[in-house]
Amino acid sequence: MAVIVSVLIIVLSYVIYRIDRPCHAERIIDGETIVFEGGKEIELLGVNLSGSDNSIMAAEYLKTIIDGRNVWLEYDFRNRNGAWVWVGCESAPKLLISNLRGTDENPIGCQKGVLVNEQLVKMGWSKPISADEATGKYKMRLQGLGE
Repeated sequence: MAVIVSVLIIVLSYVIYRIDRPCHAERIIDGETIVFEGGKEIELLGVNLSGSDNSIMAAEYLKTIIDGRNVWLEYDFRNRNGAWVWVGCESAPKLLISNLRGTDENPIGCQKGVLVNEQLVKMGWSKPISADEATGKYKMRLQGLGE
């Protein structure tokens, strides 16, 4: 019975915090934090700018990559204030609960899209969070960039 309740909580958390429609950024607070329409403040999962001089450059990059574009947020049920941010998708991505242990693949509907969190690491403005702190669907994808 406890297992069923746990599974239901996980599934409901995922459904509640999943957005099937595109969002638009209202403002960029820093290189890790974006305020979306309606005042929802989101931290980018998997990145760490703490103690970095790159916060201003990362914030400017975020403005250029998401300003005026459709953005999809893929939430992790373990962190309700954080999200994986997708931009440039060809259609509404299918953000499925499968592959929570990690995946290198883009979601269906976003094969040509960009995972913004990953781009910050690729550009060298952020380090992926440490393996001990890492959670989420794309953690291995980001950590592979930090090696």
